[in-house]
Amino acid sequence: MVVYGPAQAAAKLRVGMQVKIRRGGGGTRLVIIKAIDQYSGN
Repeated sequence: MVVYGPAQAAAKLRVGMQVKIRRGGGGTRLVIIKAIDQYSGN
């Protein structure tokens, strides 16, 4: 039973980004997001 949806995933991503910005950036999450961006072709 997966209660995960696009909305929840976006909310979690937003929270992660907010925390990253709050901490000043510089973590594995930032690298992962960058890698995903490259894969997306952005």
